[in-house]
Amino acid sequence: MTGSGRPDLEAELATLVGAVPGVEQVYRRGVVRAAAAGARRLVGAAAADAPVEVSRDGVTMTIAVDGIRPTVEVVHAVHDAVMEHLTQVGLAVPVIVVRVGRIG
Repeated sequence: MTGSGRPDLEAELATLVGAVPGVEQVYRRGVVRAAAAGARRLVGAAAADAPVEVSRDGVTMTIAVDGIRPTVEVVHAVHDAVMEHLTQVGLAVPVIVVRVGRIG
């Protein structure tokens, strides 16, 4: 669910984040939940489980980084790309959460 009034914003941000150098994958939320719950086999997430969640509280995502660039640089680059995109579309959020689910 997007609190932005732009139903395509989550997909736009997922594509943007996936293109940041050093980002290997943007995880779908359902896959992350299944892994956290200790699922033996990860099954595809439901269509509603977009990789990037946008709400009035902020933007949240979990990424895998390639391990080549320093992880902190990749996370900063993701944050900056998301912030710039939100500014361009006229949105402000109080927080951007970038979780790293895997390195390398």
